[in-house]
Amino acid sequence: MRSIILVLLCLIISGCATTNKECVSKTSKSSEKNVSIIDTAWLDKVINVFSEELKARPNQSGIYYNRAVAYYYKKEYDLSWKDVRQAQKLSGTIDPAFLKKLTAASGVKE
Repeated sequence: MRSIILVLLCLIISGCATTNKECVSKTSKSSEKNVSIIDTAWLDKVINVFSEELKARPNQSGIYYNRAVAYYYKKEYDLSWKDVRQAQKLSGTIDPAFLKKLTAASGVKE
């Protein structure tokens, strides 16, 4: 059950970020419009689920990436960058469009 919840949270937060570019561009636009309906309390719960999952599976780059996206939407850019770097260290693939948005929002270059 926990795995199903985690998968759903990943899909909700990052859309199709790990699939093709067309899907990423479509979901990015709709995700930006829907950010206002994502409240901080919900994001805290999502981050907690990812954090708990990382305790059990600390070498899963995808979990770090998805938590980075949650931190981004919460405007906690330093924590988002920390998770992006950890995902990259674990050889994870990071969506270039997400990196561009995070760079613009945070003012930090990768």
